[in-house]
Amino acid sequence: MECPYLTINGAIDDSQGGDTIFIKDGRYSEVLFKELLNQSPETEGPKLTIKGESQNVILDGTVPLITTWQLIDGKYEASVDMNQLSNAAGAKVEDIYALWVDDRYMIPAMPVNFTNPTDVSTSTQNNPEIGTVFDLNLTSPYYLPGEQTLEMQDEYIVGDINNLDAIEEWSFDEVNKKLYLIPGDKIPDSKNVRVRVRTKIVNIEFSDNLEFHNLHFFAGSFYFLNASYILFEDSKFSHSWEAGISYLRPGFDAGWMRGNAFKGGTNNTIRNAIFQYI
Repeated sequence: MECPYLTINGAIDDSQGGDTIFIKDGRYSEVLFKELLNQSPETEGPKLTIKGESQNVILDGTVPLITTWQLIDGKYEASVDMNQLSNAAGAKVEDIYALWVDDRYMIPAMPVNFTNPTDVSTSTQNNPEIGTVFDLNLTSPYYLPGEQTLEMQDEYIVGDINNLDAIEEWSFDEVNKKLYLIPGDKIPDSKNVRVRVRTKIVNIEFSDNLEFHNLHFFAGSFYFLNASYILFEDSKFSHSWEAGISYLRPGFDAGWMRGNAFKGGTNNTIRNAIFQYI
């Protein structure tokens, strides 16, 4: 307690089957990227357990955005320092995938306008009110052979500034490093904005007998390759994927990056978990 590890990865590096890593409350903006961890192919053995001390432990694919916002012609504008984001993430950041203001999700600019899909006071999937993403039955702007999609959805760029025309929509100009947001009730400032800079936050390969308890996986997906006896329990998965993130990679099948995935391995279990905002 007097001298904790600085990172989850650092604790994992010093652990083995039978050990438990306790994580204190807070947001951890690191990627758990490991291979050959506690390896025992398709054989049950001593578990390496990673456990949050409460439900306030967040493995986070976002980092705070420190910048100055200006209101110009009804839109907030800000210059983005990619070095600041890279330093916060501990890795090179080249794009922004999602945006939150005071922990409220903002909508990437879309060709069809809809109310905030994370606001359950407006609509839910089982109660699709008019003007919501559930009512409009919208899909992401990619499709596989044989899938039926609306003609207008076949090709468009998520977050295109030309579609920035509705409350809580945002757009990022990658060339000029400028971020634009049409405000709603939440007004951005130098302290209340977080941006998603990662696709995956857990990538574990050729590893076995791992347990994850009481954790919140936020704004990032998990991927396990040839891993067995993996357990997720009493955990939450929020914003695992996001419209506009490319999921294709040369040399891999199309499902390689489509959100949370196990590929290969046996006896993997997810118990008492919540998946939301995907």
